Amino acid sequence: MRIATNTSSLFVQRKLNTASSVQQTSMERLASGLRINSAKDDAAGMQISNKLTTQVNGNTVAIRNANDAISMAQVGEGALQEVTNSLHRMRDLAIQASNATYSKSDRKAINEEFTALKLEIDRIAEDTTFGDRQVFTSAGGSMIDLEEREIIRGLQASWLKESEDIIFEHFGLKGKGEIKIDLERLDPAGPNGTALAYVESAFTAASTEAAVQVMVINTNFFNSMEEIHGGSTGPLKETILHEWVHAVQAKNFEEFQTLPAWFKEGSAEVLRGADASLSLNIANAGGGTAGIDVVAGNLFAELGSTTVVSQAGAYGGGYVALRYIDHQLGKDGIKDLMSELADGATLNAALNTASNAKWTSEADLLNELNAASTNPDYAGFTRFTEFVSEDMDLGNVDNGALGGRDADRGEIREETISQTGTGSRGGSDGFREILVLNDADSTVADFSAGTAYNSTTREDIRIEDYDTDINGAGGQSITFQVGANSNDVLSMTFGALSSTNLGLEKAELVEEPQFAIFAVDDALKMVDSQRALYGATMNRLESSVSYLTNNVEQSSASRARIRDTDFANTTAEMTKAQILTQAGSTLLAQANQFPQAALSLLP
Repeated sequence: MRIATNTSSLFVQRKLNTASSVQQTSMERLASGLRINSAKDDAAGMQISNKLTTQVNGNTVAIRNANDAISMAQVGEGALQEVTNSLHRMRDLAIQASNATYSKSDRKAINEEFTALKLEIDRIAEDTTFGDRQVFTSAGGSMIDLEEREIIRGLQASWLKESEDIIFEHFGLKGKGEIKIDLERLDPAGPNGTALAYVESAFTAASTEAAVQVMVINTNFFNSMEEIHGGSTGPLKETILHEWVHAVQAKNFEEFQTLPAWFKEGSAEVLRGADASLSLNIANAGGGTAGIDVVAGNLFAELGSTTVVSQAGAYGGGYVALRYIDHQLGKDGIKDLMSELADGATLNAALNTASNAKWTSEADLLNELNAASTNPDYAGFTRFTEFVSEDMDLGNVDNGALGGRDADRGEIREETISQTGTGSRGGSDGFREILVLNDADSTVADFSAGTAYNSTTREDIRIEDYDTDINGAGGQSITFQVGANSNDVLSMTFGALSSTNLGLEKAELVEEPQFAIFAVDDALKMVDSQRALYGATMNRLESSVSYLTNNVEQSSASRARIRDTDFANTTAEMTKAQILTQAGSTLLAQANQFPQAALSLLP
């Protein structure tokens, strides 16, 4: 028996301490509900559970963020719904104002509501907020090229088709084959830089129809909507009619290259109506009958020339000459003349046939016009002057075109192209019109009837396939934090929404209600595009919320399996530890009594 070292007591102490530690740990776990209360419990488990806690907490916040983003998008989409309602009403007003039963004063009254609705769109764009944050901001200008849209929409919907119909009605000719249309911003000092538009034709031989053709429209003249429909150069649509005559004749006449300039330009001017420009030519020549005689002399100087000798002779004189032919031969006579040319006749032969040998040549016709008048009232002046003074009224509203009041006792027309159509945007029926895109729009050197006509580097398209190009959505891009980690974001663009951004700034119903319809259609397209984006983004956000919610659930479950207390197992361990502690305490007391037994051995 040893008393210096009580090994039994030491053993019981060790076991008692172990049981006490287990009991303490179990009580901590049961009290906190966590299996890991400090790093000593499970260092690796603590690290993993903390990462999962970060993920769960971050995703929980991200769920709130995504729901807030959905709410903001719903506010924006609601505003766009009201803009859509306004645009639908504006379109109805534009269609109403396009009806010929309304006078200009009536259209002004209709335009009042149209303007008010544009202001309401601006108010919605400015006042729509989410909390203190403005949802929409304004871009610097229109998101579309207004001038390009206005020109091409005019070509698509009415100008080309009307021009074709007018040419067919009076000349019996239609376009055929392909013609390309190129919008260029030409340098005024360069080739053709002072022309609003021109047609360039390429021929394979001296006596043949045009092989390829291009109509160039010089956008340098059109820096506003007003300049397209009027301005100092006059409406572009009338110039288009003039140039379309050239395009159609070049495609129908085998002898087009040999035709004199006065006949080409006169044919185009007589359908367009050139009273105003003829009056200017006369005024520049001194005015009155003397000025008219000067223009007659300019016309006679054009005899036989295939290029323009003088503007007054080719355009003004040619216009009078074609009006004179119509006056002498009638509508059927003009058609017969054009028919002969389309059958391959020279101008001399065509004039001889159409006039029943009244004029056997170009010279016969011009000599007759340049001869002295037999009317005593015009003694000393030419037949040309007598005809202009007696049979052409340059001072009234009618523009003098064939089919109008002055030329054929038709309706009074200030402009020949009325901008009526069928609703189609396919251009004319005869030609296949191709828009030239993605070339340099400041020079014709990279493309012409004879240069790179069929280049594959551009994206030329049929005119009916053209749609307004939106130059970015404008507005502001807002980034939503929809994840638990850095840069776990989703961006959404709240597009610019003002009437200017939507291309409605110049739209009005007094002068051009038809083009207001185009403008509203494009605005609806932009708004619909934005609404579709909002809808797609909201659906994506809702999907994100669903994903994040599932992620929180699964991550929480994973963390629970690592960190949370197993109450059944821990309670059993604590009970066991309590029993062992109680037993250990009793046994320790007994072990501590063992040394006293040694006293009984002493004598």
